[in-house]
Amino acid sequence: MFLKDNSKHSINNKIELDWLGTLSEKTLAELLNGSGNSVFVLTSGNKDVTNSLLKQFVVNLQKEDGKDIAITNNLVGFIGQSNNQLSICSRFCKIDETKDEQEDYFLHYLLSKVFAFNLVDFKHNMQQASFLNLLFCLFPKFLNDAMSQGIYRKYQKKSFNNDKVHGNIDISRHLKLNMPNNGRIAYDCRELSQDNDVTQLIRHTIEFIKEKSFGNSILNRQAETRSNVLALINSTSSYRKQDRVKIIAQNRKIVVHPYYTKYVMLQKLCIAILRREDFKYKKSESSFFGLIIDMAWLWEEYIATLLIKLEFKHPMNLGGSGAVCFGAKINGNSYENLEESDLRFNSIRRFPDFYWGRYTKNTIIVDAKYKNYIDADRELERNDVNQMLAYLYGMKGKYALILCPGSSLDEEYEYALFGWGELNQARLIVKNIEIKQSFVDLNDCLISMENSENKLTGFIKNLQES
Repeated sequence: MFLKDNSKHSINNKIELDWLGTLSEKTLAELLNGSGNSVFVLTSGNKDVTNSLLKQFVVNLQKEDGKDIAITNNLVGFIGQSNNQLSICSRFCKIDETKDEQEDYFLHYLLSKVFAFNLVDFKHNMQQASFLNLLFCLFPKFLNDAMSQGIYRKYQKKSFNNDKVHGNIDISRHLKLNMPNNGRIAYDCRELSQDNDVTQLIRHTIEFIKEKSFGNSILNRQAETRSNVLALINSTSSYRKQDRVKIIAQNRKIVVHPYYTKYVMLQKLCIAILRREDFKYKKSESSFFGLIIDMAWLWEEYIATLLIKLEFKHPMNLGGSGAVCFGAKINGNSYENLEESDLRFNSIRRFPDFYWGRYTKNTIIVDAKYKNYIDADRELERNDVNQMLAYLYGMKGKYALILCPGSSLDEEYEYALFGWGELNQARLIVKNIEIKQSFVDLNDCLISMENSENKLTGFIKNLQES
């Protein structure tokens, strides 16, 4: 069964109604955390964003004119349970109900830009470009991000039998091994080790990918990935292929560590990849399996690949880096005398998606919204307007720009602002990045997206120079 994001679908039969009804009763958090479920969610690492997303439903049901209607949101991907399956494509995908797989070129293109894999190789090596195959292409990015924090180390119980005791003596093992007395002592101790259940999980994933016809193109494309793969292999000398099921079971508890934060998503991805075959043949009647992608987050990350080249700043909510400070508690001190630590905990800080030229006459604030404002001729939502006006006035900006994907011939519209904004000739602009309603083939997608990106780059450069 195939649907599009942010759309309505008329339910035609009881089988569809029962299946979608089951999904509409469970939040994403319930699908993710349910016993036996294998659902991988690709979204922001920001806690507030994630918590809000996990409260959503993959699909909602409602009645319209006596008919059952399924309504989708910004979530795309694949979800299944037993013999029931649902694929949600982007709204720029042409759905052919006669095919088992849909060619969602737009979604694949965004993923290739954000996760830096070659889309041509992806299509060449994976003839069925399913959502599940995308898991493999995500691996290098998550691996490299995690390895930037070093190889994961964990205390492991080690058993020794020598004369350099530095742990608890194992009396029964000592009597068995060292009687009559041979000068050695059997003992156990806990040591920090790079060879542990988490690194073993990553090693098993690497070996699993190597078995695929496209494995080399995924693991060897980047020098950083090759280096990290080699480091993992050298650190997991106890690897045995026959331990794979045991290692997966040991990793049911997700990494919670104040330093190795980037291993969380890598660990989840490795489990999803290693259990990928289960997605096809799973027999459990109750377990859910699949891959869910937050298109709002993916769209913002895609826009980042374009705007950073134009020297835009991209504040990161996760970790609090790059925040824009709009004010601070006085506490008897002038604003200028507050220390950076005071600003962090006693200030009004906000995180616009992107901004450029702060403290200049042409400050530009950009918000990436995966919404249908121009295509659907929708009014701007109140919260979106308030957010952009707050950023614009707080930063004394000239342009507040909302970037949406769209196929409408009307590429943009703008509002002239009053008050202080009128004095500065400030503008609130809503602009489509042109996306074809559907692409003929991969080459058509690549050419069309490149043209749209060039138009956007030219438009923003004009704002910067105005």
